[in-house]
Amino acid sequence: MTKDWPWYQVKAALEERSLTVSDVARAAGLPIASVAMTKNRPYATGQAAIAKALGKKPKEIWPSRYRHDGGPVVPAIWLKTSTVLAGRHVQKRKAA
Repeated sequence: MTKDWPWYQVKAALEERSLTVSDVARAAGLPIASVAMTKNRPYATGQAAIAKALGKKPKEIWPSRYRHDGGPVVPAIWLKTSTVLAGRHVQKRKAA
């Protein structure tokens, strides 16, 4: 299996095109942090913005973050967290 590009390689590829993470974020209409967080964890929107700027598909840059069918890999902790948060969101408060 191909390994993910290290962050320095992503930044170098952007610099070759005279781009920064901030430039990519502005072009995509995203907060800079949204694009920068792809360095440490999967974030589909940020990954897509960087990949577009590099003329690649996100799966080419971060293969470990995508399944063979092209769908994103969702860490189990996210599933637990989103389930818990969703449960809290729909719970009604008990009357005092």
